[in-house]
Amino acid sequence: MSTIRFLCDEDIRRELVAAVGGKEPGMEILAIGQPEAPPHGTKDPEVLLWAEQHGYTLLSRDKRTMPLHVADHLSAGRHTWGVFIINQDRPWKDILDSLVLIWSASQADDWRDVIEWIPL
Repeated sequence: MSTIRFLCDEDIRRELVAAVGGKEPGMEILAIGQPEAPPHGTKDPEVLLWAEQHGYTLLSRDKRTMPLHVADHLSAGRHTWGVFIINQDRPWKDILDSLVLIWSASQADDWRDVIEWIPL
């Protein structure tokens, strides 16, 4: 088993990335466009493939099309380390608390091929 590492899709506010790092400095969280992550403009199917290959759990707020991309990814025989759809209209504290809980109380394998909505 391995520790959860998060990759934020382009639609996640950068303030959330900073807030997660400030709340729990031990959490690894990357955002699309950072040097270690896929570049801006990477299409969702390629983001899912990158996250799978590099062992990242994907955070997105795209509730309309991301579940469809995940379904296509899985039906092609691929896997995920989890995909969380974030409701950024909810209080930040609820989102942050959910992410810290997921990170601290579970392992990446626990979320394999699961799509879940946050806050929990």
